Amino acid sequence: MLVRKPIIANLQNEDYKEVLKDVEEIGKLFADYLGSYTSKNSGRSKHSEMGPVGKILRKVKTFCEGGADLKGEAIRIHQMTAKNPYLAAETLQKLEQGIDKLVNLVSSVPLNARNRIIERVGYTVYWYYNKARQEYFDRIRREFTEYIIQKYKSEKALQEAWEDENIKFDKLPYPSKTTEGTEQKKADVQEFLNRNKEAEDFIKTIEEEE
Repeated sequence: MLVRKPIIANLQNEDYKEVLKDVEEIGKLFADYLGSYTSKNSGRSKHSEMGPVGKILRKVKTFCEGGADLKGEAIRIHQMTAKNPYLAAETLQKLEQGIDKLVNLVSSVPLNARNRIIERVGYTVYWYYNKARQEYFDRIRREFTEYIIQKYKSEKALQEAWEDENIKFDKLPYPSKTTEGTEQKKADVQEFLNRNKEAEDFIKTIEEEE
């Protein structure tokens, strides 16, 4: 019976460690870029979330002669698919650095390892991107909790205002614009979001995707 060779067979252990470090760095750069990218399409498919990065990863499998064409195509895809086609200088730099490092990495590994390495980059990007979103989501919830605690001081006062005897400071929901409940509860959510435009925009994006 034939035994299939490991897909990274031509990479030595030390080389492979360096490749994994590069994969992590590329993943973080692309994830940072995607933090500023929101697709025009509704829904949270991996394809729509990855935007231009997904296209880059597919194309680099067969093309790795240089990054200029990939950068131009990535920017064009961003302009065509993003809600906000404008690319801030810092965001553009993350995208360019990610492409440059990806091209260098793919060019340096054996042909039989390329597809696996690119696949790994894709999952690394997706992991860091969603990790950052969840961390920001949790931060908004904490800030909302702090706002409610400062306003009501006691859980009894909160329960009376929201007409909910089960609500606790450590069990508060995230501040959704679709919050159901008393008018006071809705007013508290809206007041918090009015004070934090960035959080309001983030929550709106999340709810549009669902």
